Amino acid sequence: SLSTQAALDEALCAPPGVATTADGGPTPPTSPSARSGAGGKCPSGSEVAGSAVAHLPDSVHDDVRALVDAINAEFPNSVWYAERCSLTAAERAPLWAEGDVALFTALREGLNLLPLEAAFIAGSARALRRAGKGPAGSAAQPPCAVVLSEFSPAALTLNGSFRINPWSKDKAAATIGRALRADPAERDARAAKDLAYAADRTAETWSLQVCADA
Repeated sequence: SLSTQAALDEALCAPPGVATTADGGPTPPTSPSARSGAGGKCPSGSEVAGSAVAHLPDSVHDDVRALVDAINAEFPNSVWYAERCSLTAAERAPLWAEGDVALFTALREGLNLLPLEAAFIAGSARALRRAGKGPAGSAAQPPCAVVLSEFSPAALTLNGSFRINPWSKDKAAATIGRALRADPAERDARAAKDLAYAADRTAETWSLQVCADA
């Protein structure tokens, strides 16, 4: 969409390590400690990055924050953590364009185009960097790898993604590690494959294929 393309252009023009606001202004990243305690708990039925999610017990939030604090205590500034109930396209684009891994762990879901959005922006950012249109020195930066639950409808179409079974925590963790350690050439090939698919199909085409495969 035009909003996604505009967000991608903004993400690629931003200096490394600086997020951009919806109006194009730079927003310096907050400190890890501030992020680890930032953001309220999302109310039941709210959205995270555009997908409806169930309310999580307070104990889950507390356990995650305790784990983040423990990791940062041993490895300072290694985890930047934030809880957000929603993200706009302009806020998501820098994550897909500059991130190492986009992780989707649905146990079950219906129509969700976010994995395709991530694949499209990651692949587009890679192509633009190779064409010299990204920040200086970014041409060799590998694209964001999409790690996708096998229970997501997008898993039927994004053949360049790394597949996981979210019920198998050890195997899922191993796959995330494999995605992070993958050779840049493999990351490039996977991103190019998914970009070709995402750029060539409308939401209607994708929906019809998912229904046909169900």
